[in-house]
Amino acid sequence: MRQNRNEQITEIVNLLGRNSRGLSRGQIMENLSFSINIKTLQRILSLLAKEERIRKTGDRKATKYYPIPFPQPEFKGQKIQEESKAFSLESRKALEFLGLPLHAREKASYKREFIEGYTPNETVYVPKERRDALLKAGKRFDHVLAAGTYARQIYRRLLIDLSYNSSRLEGNTYSRLDTRKLVQEGMSAEGKADEETVMIMNHKEAILFLVDNAQDIEPNLFTVFNLHNLLAQDLLANPEACGNIRKMEIDIGLRG
Repeated sequence: MRQNRNEQITEIVNLLGRNSRGLSRGQIMENLSFSINIKTLQRILSLLAKEERIRKTGDRKATKYYPIPFPQPEFKGQKIQEESKAFSLESRKALEFLGLPLHAREKASYKREFIEGYTPNETVYVPKERRDALLKAGKRFDHVLAAGTYARQIYRRLLIDLSYNSSRLEGNTYSRLDTRKLVQEGMSAEGKADEETVMIMNHKEAILFLVDNAQDIEPNLFTVFNLHNLLAQDLLANPEACGNIRKMEIDIGLRG
């Protein structure tokens, strides 16, 4: 059966995921289950590299493609090489274990007492000095900002990342690069369904609503209805269903 472009891309990414040492374009072509023009493959690989779904090294004939994360050390039950000084001995043992195939790992169950012994806001698992270090590393500002001010500081990244990832969960095939062009420049991608373009633009409007009202917004029905209305505009068969409680049964199933 002929594969569509998304299925082809998925196979390419999965192929590289099984080859941590990297593959050339020729090697990728040889191991694919479908036929593809070398120029088309080159364009797909370049796009995947831009989206950081794979990593590219070298140039021309020396070009190779690797899975993300990269470099990926091979842990096949053997001891981690001593030159891997970036990790502590405890961390190297943990990585070695995670590198084992599932069938080779020792079976383990949940420690119920670990959960039952937890008291919210009292039980602490991370030492204070490490918590302080993580807090300092994660702070973007040295002073407290109002909700709206903070939102505008991260607005551009939030706008693209949230629009892209949320739409992708709904089956949208826009790439991150195409999403950025649409959100920032209003340029829709060729070959995409109108519904996909509308979906992303609806996300943009919903995010703008949250940012503009960050000071006063609350998690109440007014907020939920407004967000649903913005996200569902021009996507529902019944326009009156936007921003309202459903009055008909909805079946949710698995995609084939």
